[in-house]
Amino acid sequence: MRAFGTVAAAVAAMAVCGDVGAEVASAAPADDRNCSDFGSQKAAQDYFLERGGPDEDPDSLDSDGNGVACESLPCPCSKRSEPDGGGDGPVQKIEAKTLKVFSGNTLRVRAFGAQRPYYTVRLLGLDTPRPATPRRIGHCGGAQATASLARLSFRHLRDSDGDGFFDGHGSRERRVTLTTDASQPLFDRGGRLLAYARVRGGGDLAATQLSRGWARFAASGGRLTAERRYRRAERRARGARRGVWRECGGDFHRPARHRGARRLG
Repeated sequence: MRAFGTVAAAVAAMAVCGDVGAEVASAAPADDRNCSDFGSQKAAQDYFLERGGPDEDPDSLDSDGNGVACESLPCPCSKRSEPDGGGDGPVQKIEAKTLKVFSGNTLRVRAFGAQRPYYTVRLLGLDTPRPATPRRIGHCGGAQATASLARLSFRHLRDSDGDGFFDGHGSRERRVTLTTDASQPLFDRGGRLLAYARVRGGGDLAATQLSRGWARFAASGGRLTAERRYRRAERRARGARRGVWRECGGDFHRPARHRGARRLG
C-alpha cells in the first residue's frame, strides 16, 4: 500500500484474505463556518458535533484537538467534559442507519425516533489503530481496520469518481441496532454515543472487528456485558495471528510509515 494507503487500496489488499471495506460518506459538506459565526461556545459545540466532531473537524473549530470547539467564545458553554449520563442508567436501544465510518471503532448514524437525529457512535470495548489524516500519521493497520468496519456497515461500496476512495455514491446504508450498557455513561467526553452495534441480518460489529484482528478489547470503568465474549474473540484472533496481530506484530499504536496525503473518505 503506497503512502498511508487509500481505503480503496486497503480494500483490494484485504479482499485476498476475505476482509474488504472502506470508509463511506453519505452527506455533502456544508459551507465552512468560523468561530465568529456563532453567538456562543455552546452553539459552536453543537454544530461541531453535528459535523462529526471530535473525529472530524472540517471547519477547524477545534484548533487544539481537545474535542471542544471555539473555547474563546462566551457562554453558554458546552464543553462535553462530563458524560451525559451515569453508569447506572437504563439500557437504551436506538434503531439507525449507517452514514459514515471514521475509524475501526467509530461511525456516524442517522437515528429513528431518538432524542437526536444523528449520532457519532464509538463501539464499546474496542481499541483500534487510527487511520492517517493530512495532519497526523496513522497507526499500522489503521486503514485496514477502518476498511473492515466500513464493509460491515455498508453494501455495494463504490468509488464513483475514481479517486481511490469509496465515497458513498451508489453505496447502500445498512440498518443497525445500537444498545447502550448500564455500566457505562451514555456519551464519552467528546460527545460520542457509547454503544454496541448490531447490523440487521448480521452480527455484532465490535465482535467481528475483534475476530478479524483489527481491534483489541479495551477495558472501561465498569464491567461490560459483552466483556467475556469480546475477550474470547480477541484471544482467538491473537492465537490465529489475524489482522494487526499478524501485520503489525500485535502493536495497535505503532506509527505507520507515511503520513496520509488526505483524509479518508
